[in-house]
Amino acid sequence: MILKARINRPFQFKTMTYQDIIDYKNWWPLYYKKTCKANETNNKVLFSVSKYRHFIYDVPTPGQVIAGEFIDGAFFSTFRLLKPNISPKLPNVKLYSEPVPINENKIKNPKKILQYITAEDLEFWYHIVSWKTTSCQTSE
Repeated sequence: MILKARINRPFQFKTMTYQDIIDYKNWWPLYYKKTCKANETNNKVLFSVSKYRHFIYDVPTPGQVIAGEFIDGAFFSTFRLLKPNISPKLPNVKLYSEPVPINENKIKNPKKILQYITAEDLEFWYHIVSWKTTSCQTSE
C-alpha cells in the first residue's frame, strides 16, 4: 500500500500484514442501513451501487450520498445511508488474530518452481511456502 505518493521520490510503502485487516463486515451494520430509498421521491428508488456511476459525498451531510446513473448526468438521487441519530466511530477491531492459512492445493505450484527461482528471490519464496496451510479442496 502506498502511504505517500510524491512527485519527487522516494514513495513510502507499507507492507500489509494480517494485523492491518480491519473487520468492516461486522462494523458497518451498526451505523449504516442495509437498504435505503431515495429522499426526494415517492417512488421506491432503492440505492444500488452497481446502478450508479457518479457519487457525490459532502462533509456537511455525513452518511448521505448523491448518486447519478451517468457521470455529469441531469438526474441525481439523494440517499441517506447512515442510520438516524448515529455518529459512526472508525472501526478498530482486527479481523485476524493470526496469519490466514493458505489452501494446500494453492501452495503446490510455488513449491514446484523453487528450483527455478533466482538466488536473490529465494528467501521471499521460502517464506511464502512455509506458511501454514489448510487441506480444503478447491474447485479449480
